[in-house]
Amino acid sequence: MATATTQYKKVQENVLDSAHKLFLAGLGTVKTVGDEGGELFNRLVDRGRDLETRGKKELRSWRKELEKKTAKGRQRFDRVGDRIDEQVTGALHRLGVPSRDEIQTLTRRVEELSRKVDRVAAAPKPKAEARPKVVPKAEAKPKAEAVSAATA
Repeated sequence: MATATTQYKKVQENVLDSAHKLFLAGLGTVKTVGDEGGELFNRLVDRGRDLETRGKKELRSWRKELEKKTAKGRQRFDRVGDRIDEQVTGALHRLGVPSRDEIQTLTRRVEELSRKVDRVAAAPKPKAEARPKVVPKAEAKPKAEAVSAATA
C-alpha cells in the first residue's frame, strides 16, 4: 500500500507542479504581451506615421500633376472653342448675317433716331400763316400779258 500512496502523491505533485507551471506561463504571456505589445503598438504607430507622410507627399504630387493636366486641357478646349467661334463667325458673315456688335450699333442708332423723331413730333408746330391764293391755270393770265401789265 505504501507504494500506491507514494505513487498517488507523486502524481498529485506532478499535477500541481504542471498546473503551477501553466499558471506561471500564463502570467509570463500577459507580461510579454504587455511589454512587447506596447513596443509593437509604438512600432505600428511609427510605421503608420511614415506611411501617412509618404502618402501625403504622393497625394500632393498627384494633385500638382492633375492641376497641370487640367490647365493644359482648359487651354486646348479654349483654343478649339476659339477656332469654332472664328469659323462660325466667318460663315455667318459670308451668309450676310450681322455680328452682335453690328446689331448693337444699329440698335443704338435706331434708338437715337427714335428719340429725335419723338422730339420733333413733340415740338410745337408753327401757326399757319396766310397763304397766297392759288389761282387755277384757267384763270391765270398768259405770261406775256402778265409781263406787259407789270411793265406798264
